[in-house]
Amino acid sequence: MRLLLAVTALLCLFSITGCDPGESLNLDDENQNTESGDQINSLSLPDFVRFSVTATTEPEKYIVYWSWPRIIDNKKLRIRQEQILSVAEPSQQTFSHEVNHNQNLNYTFEILDENYKIEKSFTKVVKVPKDLIIRESNSSFNENTKLVVERVFISKVPLVTNGHKIEIQTQELISDSGILETFTANAKAEKDQHGRSGGEITIKAKSAMGRLRVIMRGEIGGDGSEGPAFTSRAADGSLPTTGALQCTCGRACIGTRSVGQYSIQSLNHEILAMENCHCESLGARGGSGANGLPGLKGSMAANGGDTGVLNITVQDAREFDLQVEKVPGVAGVPGKGGPGQPGGIGGQRPESRRNECYGGDGPDGLAGPRGQDGDPGKNGKAENVCIYLVSEGKNDCF
Repeated sequence: MRLLLAVTALLCLFSITGCDPGESLNLDDENQNTESGDQINSLSLPDFVRFSVTATTEPEKYIVYWSWPRIIDNKKLRIRQEQILSVAEPSQQTFSHEVNHNQNLNYTFEILDENYKIEKSFTKVVKVPKDLIIRESNSSFNENTKLVVERVFISKVPLVTNGHKIEIQTQELISDSGILETFTANAKAEKDQHGRSGGEITIKAKSAMGRLRVIMRGEIGGDGSEGPAFTSRAADGSLPTTGALQCTCGRACIGTRSVGQYSIQSLNHEILAMENCHCESLGARGGSGANGLPGLKGSMAANGGDTGVLNITVQDAREFDLQVEKVPGVAGVPGKGGPGQPGGIGGQRPESRRNECYGGDGPDGLAGPRGQDGDPGKNGKAENVCIYLVSEGKNDCF
């Protein structure tokens, strides 16, 4: 980490987020600025107060550094920012204030006489840059995103882009063995859906330090669906037919006859006559049920996703260790063949007339065999990566 140099490290001058023209100026560039020995009248002070915003070594913390020439008319200067921050003596020419990142701050300067009565006041607006710290709460992108921030801090929590188009512009990229990846290792598309591409990642940094591992990974393709089951069985067999029933009886017999002994009863259930019946001939046997058709073919495995495209440009990469991996998404698993069609039911005698002279029941048809598995899918492709590290003279695309 760099040391805090409040006077010279005027980050606001180079900040991607920009500065308020006329407010955040380099003291050496503004011809109205005076040397440390110069003096001015307090009434001229608004034209000579300058500030710079400098990052500390701590994430999301900045120093606002104020400076002005020496006041010669013995006036004090009171500085407010929601509350009194300091009362500067006439000989004092600087003031610094630590603040949180990502905010606009209004500083009020009040020129006081010897009785602390306000003779004049003026306000300066300071825009404090924004840092991006990768935490669990912001470690995953859900849409195409462009970020313009002062510093990016990435460490133990991987930053996952989920295949979206991501552009990050920053003054400083600080990585403590951080990981940037397009998808997690187990990311897999839904059934029958192709794996997504890693998308496009662009990083532009003025400086970068630490070790960063970038994994351009295509999403795993979805598995194929099993072949659909049949909604109906194969054709049933024909019904058996009935044969001839022969009965003998001493007198006229009434009622339904069946094979075996038959009795005729009076209204008071007295047996009046008995008869014996038998099949003189049997009907034809029921037909066999048809065999089922083979199952339907499973669906094709979905393709794996491509790795996506990466572009990284760093001006100062002397303390930067970058590792890039390409991991194309593999295809999913082909869908299993569907179950065979159920066989038809053999022809059967009617339940209400099981004892008549019908032929036997026909056999059921066989179920069809399971269908073929689906075809394999294709793995994703490794796409282009371009790395431009200016300080190292490295400009490679592969």
